[in-house]
Amino acid sequence: SPREFLHGRPRKRDAAGPARPRSGAGRDRARAQALAVLGLGPDASPASVQRAFRSLASSVHPDRHPQATGPERASLLARFAALSAAYHLLVA
Repeated sequence: SPREFLHGRPRKRDAAGPARPRSGAGRDRARAQALAVLGLGPDASPASVQRAFRSLASSVHPDRHPQATGPERASLLARFAALSAAYHLLVA
């Protein structure tokens, strides 16, 4: 049975030690920075976060600018990566 299969065996999740919760101040600071990247205030709803991300991402996506030079394309890619990271931090 499944109970007997794991009985007495170490689990991989136990090898790393107990999970530590992130500090509240660091999480709040990261959230505030992510909201600033998206141009939103601290009381933004999940729907407004999604709307802002989609709007900004569609305007700076590198594939939307095929005529961009190498440095411009790198700048667009960096901006898109920052937007994406901010969005994923807020919705996760």
